[in-house]
Amino acid sequence: MPRPQLDNVMDDSKARVMITLPEKPQALKRHRHTKHGHVYNPSIKEQKLFHNRSLKFSPPFPIEGSVAIFCWFTFERPKIHYRTGKFSDQLKENVPFWHIIKPDLSNLIKFYEDALGLSDHFFLDDKQICFAGGVKYYGSEPEVRIAINEIR
Repeated sequence: MPRPQLDNVMDDSKARVMITLPEKPQALKRHRHTKHGHVYNPSIKEQKLFHNRSLKFSPPFPIEGSVAIFCWFTFERPKIHYRTGKFSDQLKENVPFWHIIKPDLSNLIKFYEDALGLSDHFFLDDKQICFAGGVKYYGSEPEVRIAINEIR
């Protein structure tokens, strides 16, 4: 059996769907239980808002096969990364590039997988996702970029 082609998964120029929104990345909050035993998703409101904003990027037809998702999460740098005084617009030396504090990458990816799966505009069901990956790092402005491809 031939191996799946994952070469283009992280290449945003070859993505079937490319979503880019200038917003702070959000992580999936843990599901909660009511005192009556019901389970609810405390992130559903934010997921619906993201889903509605991302619909302008939806393809004409949803992906029906195996899906690969790769995410780039850009977090705004904290003020402590910048110098002070008249140099306050310049970064200090040796500030980190990678965002290694909360939220963790897996909860970020899960939030957006679930948000995109709220309807069948991008793919029919989130169980189609066979590859999910991402990176989180600092930048001047917060941003969420998501590439969605079909794996063959």
